[in-house]
Amino acid sequence: MRKIIAGIMAFCMAGSIFPVYNSNISGYSLTANAEETITEGELTFTVYDNYAEVTGCSKSAKGKIIIPESVNGLPVKEILFMAFVGDQSDSDVINDRITSVVIPDSVVKIGDMAFYNCTALTEITIPESVQYIIGHAFEGTPWLENKRKENPLVIVNDILIDGRKCEGDIIIPDNVKSIAELAFFQNENIISVEIPDSVECIKDSAFFDCSSLSSVTIGKGVKRIEKFSFKNTKIASIVIPENVEVIGDAAFLYTPSPFEITVLNPECEFPIGGIKWDTDFAVPLTTGKYEFQGTIYGYDGSTAEEYVKSLPEAMWNFVSLGTAPEKSDIIYGDANLDGKVSISDSVMILQYVSNAVKYPLSNQAMLNADVYGNDGVTARDAFSIEKYDAGILTSLPEKEQL
Repeated sequence: MRKIIAGIMAFCMAGSIFPVYNSNISGYSLTANAEETITEGELTFTVYDNYAEVTGCSKSAKGKIIIPESVNGLPVKEILFMAFVGDQSDSDVINDRITSVVIPDSVVKIGDMAFYNCTALTEITIPESVQYIIGHAFEGTPWLENKRKENPLVIVNDILIDGRKCEGDIIIPDNVKSIAELAFFQNENIISVEIPDSVECIKDSAFFDCSSLSSVTIGKGVKRIEKFSFKNTKIASIVIPENVEVIGDAAFLYTPSPFEITVLNPECEFPIGGIKWDTDFAVPLTTGKYEFQGTIYGYDGSTAEEYVKSLPEAMWNFVSLGTAPEKSDIIYGDANLDGKVSISDSVMILQYVSNAVKYPLSNQAMLNADVYGNDGVTARDAFSIEKYDAGILTSLPEKEQL
């Protein structure tokens, strides 16, 4: 455990994946400069222009901790990296006094290792407002261990936050909408993973160092595969569905070579640093040419083809899939596919958000329903449709207010 935690600490502190929170979660902006640091009871907060975040907890804190919904009249939006640890420079520190924590419904994000090594923490109240959880937020707590015993796939608010105790062939449930950062970090026992259509984002380093993972099926609802997602796995071939809009930097770094990747979205955004950080990590041979990395399959004139052309000769081989099929026409807001936009579309989206298994949306419906931001289908999309139906908006999609 200490070896794993030390690796996490070094990785995060080095800045490789340390989460920088911005306005990716729709509905508000977290771009203001810090104004002051204040202490209220046992907790320390950093206060900004329009929100506050929990940054620390007193070493004398014990028992039940209730995080306030607001500080200085501003909503508490986030619990930061190692906020409840007490000493962020010491990976061996233990908080053995806090037994329960109540998180208010103003909070939307719980940062990496926020409750790390809170060895007496057995109860955590996590409201539905929390949309973003870093995979190791609860590492070293009995709360997480109990959750793992219930199900090795730990899911909170439709976020798969932990799968490090899973083994063999993994089928992720249909209710999961995102796979958290570091969710399967250094799990050497998983062999294959099936990601359902309900998942919209595979977060940074989700399967980092899963050294036995050789097969992944990516669902058609996934829009983003973030950096280092499948670093140091045994995946030799993978298909990227047509709905994937972005492949993050080094998403497949240290996978087998030659490597085959099929990209079905002709406009998919390729990482500046490369699928494998190609120009940095591919070592030139004595001939002066780069070591062969593999084959990218894509459509004529696609970003995949342009990506291959942008790299040194013989680094990747591009194989054409022919002419890209025409995209389905998107009618923004038409979630129920009746050809018009009305309040019934909002209702359908809210049903999907509350229970994606009972109220699934087709691929076309998912495209139509995503009318706010770039975070997939959420309740915010339903609200935008209601505004459109009421005449507050004159067109869809609604531009996210940053």
